Amino acid sequence: MEIDDLSSNMEAVAKAKGNLEKMCRTLEDQLSELKTKNDENVRQVNDISGQRARLLTENGTIDTEQQANAFLQ
Repeated sequence: MEIDDLSSNMEAVAKAKGNLEKMCRTLEDQLSELKTKNDENVRQVNDISGQRARLLTENGTIDTEQQANAFLQ
């Protein structure tokens, strides 16, 4: 009787271990995908920030030119 209980418990533990290992692999895959997506989002933010800085500089140059032209007229 006791051996049967131990055997059942061992089977349950082995099954639970297998399920937890499968869940762990799934979570590791999800983490990897999220890291990849995050890296892409960071690149996009950096690209957009660079574009914004260039546009602000360009806009400042245009404003300065317009002010100079208005002053000269």
